[in-house]
Amino acid sequence: MGWTSVGQRLDKVWTRVGQRLDKVWTRVGQRLDKGWTEVRQGLDKGWTRVGQRLDKGWTEVRQGLDKGWTRVGQRLNKGYTSVGQRLGKGWTSVGQRLNKGWISVGQRLDKGWTSASLSGMNSNWRSVYIARSHMHMKVIYKCNTQTHTHTYRRRRPFP
Repeated sequence: MGWTSVGQRLDKVWTRVGQRLDKVWTRVGQRLDKGWTEVRQGLDKGWTRVGQRLDKGWTEVRQGLDKGWTRVGQRLNKGYTSVGQRLGKGWTSVGQRLNKGWISVGQRLDKGWTSASLSGMNSNWRSVYIARSHMHMKVIYKCNTQTHTHTYRRRRPFP
């Protein structure tokens, strides 16, 4: 056997080794590709699920906030309406009571001053002050010459 045949045999061996290595590395590459593909697909599925759950969660949060604000708005409107109605009732009753009070004050003043000369008093009037508590009312009026005070007592409290 000469060197030529040794070289040819070595070439065949190295060719086979190279072919086998190519097959092995091809399989390794295919398996790696398959593995990475599976990893990518798994990640894609996972991130898709995460995204869907986040979307669902945010949708539920938005719906919950919308429901909550709707309820808050309804309660505020209901509260404003009832407060407005109560304020209206309160002012109406205050107005009625003030009118009642002024009417009774006027009647009592008229009673007390019937004997006085009102025409002479009116020209000299400077100011009138009325103080009222739950059981009595004091009327103070000033003329040029003197200050007059009248106190009216009640058996029951003023309304």
